[in-house]
Amino acid sequence: ALERKPDFLLCVDCCSMLLEALVHADDLAADPRTPEIVFQVDAALRESLGSLPVRSFTQEETDRLSYLLRLIWEIGISVIDSSGFDSPMVLAVFHLAFPLLRSILDTDVADSGHFKYMFLLTQHISVLTKLKIMRKQFEDTESSPNEEVLDEIEREIEMCKNPGQQNLEILPITWMCEILAATLGKSWDHLIKRVKDILSHNTGSKFAERIVAELTADKRCPSGVLLIVVQNVVGKLITGGSLDGTKYSVWFRMQVKAALISNTTIAFNLAQQALVALKHAQSSWPSHEVLWLMRTLWNQGAKFAEKREFLQAKDWCELAMKISEHCHSKPTPDMMKFYERVLAKVPKGAD
Repeated sequence: ALERKPDFLLCVDCCSMLLEALVHADDLAADPRTPEIVFQVDAALRESLGSLPVRSFTQEETDRLSYLLRLIWEIGISVIDSSGFDSPMVLAVFHLAFPLLRSILDTDVADSGHFKYMFLLTQHISVLTKLKIMRKQFEDTESSPNEEVLDEIEREIEMCKNPGQQNLEILPITWMCEILAATLGKSWDHLIKRVKDILSHNTGSKFAERIVAELTADKRCPSGVLLIVVQNVVGKLITGGSLDGTKYSVWFRMQVKAALISNTTIAFNLAQQALVALKHAQSSWPSHEVLWLMRTLWNQGAKFAEKREFLQAKDWCELAMKISEHCHSKPTPDMMKFYERVLAKVPKGAD
């Protein structure tokens, strides 16, 4: 039927039947029919809509187009669930929606607000998917996409931010696109500034956590940048009163891990702050997090000893022993013997 260039409604119905077959597939993302069917539907819709004279859609046409859009969205969400946003198939599926939504919005269709929302969300998902795909392509390299590609992405994000079509429910996706674009271009100063601006809004703890998760997943993000972002997020959560002792200990771990890579002095200062906090709120810190901190401090002390920096090794081991007083694990005899060897090698008067 598609090859015979049928009328518009028949084309829509045929496309719906093809997509229904995918909806009922056991593993849609792995189904070998998926790329072929998506390609067929894309070609058929573009040809059919391209030859359609400009006119308002009837209610019957609108209803059947809406059903086709629902199928596209159901398939798109299924692919995201199984493969993540960084799958090219996500981009291909959601691109099916663009010509349909543009054609609908070019007419005086009823419930245009609903279709405008769908168009805006589709636009955001497409940009986010492009960014995720590009990040995956460049994650093991020191290079970035060329300036033309980055400029095009920036233009697409700006289109998503059009004040006339912005939607508060979709705003977090816009923010995430900006963050990913900054990491892709390695614009770290701009990234930090943008994160601070975003956190000044009432973003909520879950979105703040999502920001850190995205940056942690980006292998090219410097630990110093990650540390600054985490510290800003922690400050935001504390101010908002959404950070209890358990959550704080998790965020604290993130700060220490990032600082150990970029600046051990900051990590040591953070651990000293943790010791003060433990003395005043011991019950609110999970014992396994206290144990992790103690072991991390001790291991860092051992690293300093390997480099023959015995004064630093002594300081880190002593802080680890103080932290150990607040968990169920005490230094072992071997650890104490190691500490004594370190003490013996600290230059006299170095304290």
